Amino acid sequence: MFAATTASAQLEVNTVKDSIVYERTGMAALSHLSVVYYEEFDNYTFFFKDNSYTHITVIKHGDIGTKENLIQALELCIKSCETKEPFETSLYYISRYSKKVARMYFGEAVFYISTKECEEILNILK
Repeated sequence: MFAATTASAQLEVNTVKDSIVYERTGMAALSHLSVVYYEEFDNYTFFFKDNSYTHITVIKHGDIGTKENLIQALELCIKSCETKEPFETSLYYISRYSKKVARMYFGEAVFYISTKECEEILNILK
């Protein structure tokens, strides 16, 4: 004999106020990068695969702050690739990885972003 039981649970639906500004797709080596804007806090955040881990995938985040801060960070990534000069602020450290790819550190966590991606995000923001 089988007894059928039914359980009712109330499902809570939250309105998502977050906005994905940019999301990387199709680049396995540079995977897991999103730029998200939180309107409630007027804050931009990078979500990224921490490339300092080689055997597991760890998703980290780095708050960048205002739109102006995000624009500055992206422009510094491009400039670092062009000049080979590293840049450091209280939030992040940027260095050149290759001619067209910058490394961005938030503390010990690191991700890579191409100059093409930086330009695409800048075009979205302007």
